[in-house]
Amino acid sequence: MAPELKIERIIWAALLVSIAIYGHVAFLVGRKNAGRPFGDELRDPRVMILYALCALTFPIAFVMRAWLRERGAPRRLYNIIGWALFESITIYGLVPALILSDWRLIAAPAALSISGFILTFPSEG
Repeated sequence: MAPELKIERIIWAALLVSIAIYGHVAFLVGRKNAGRPFGDELRDPRVMILYALCALTFPIAFVMRAWLRERGAPRRLYNIIGWALFESITIYGLVPALILSDWRLIAAPAALSISGFILTFPSEG
């Protein structure tokens, strides 16, 4: 395995672990209201706005990666930018989880982030 690929995989794994850390923080802090009906929180305007940002950021991450790749940007650069955008999706879920004290609000954004990371796993070629 090329040293460049090994470094990219380490960065990929570190950013993926940060998603788990955000989830753990949300769980520890946001257990207070987790007993309330989940639909009430999903109708909160702050949650809807942040979830909309999640939905927009996911395809933007792929578009940015492709755009940078087409312009000859170094592989590590377009990967890190894409991964940072995927990580931001989890942060968009962490914010309402902390504000409304309900860890469940981070679950969908974290799953979306993880799927982006899986789809962009650094491989040879």
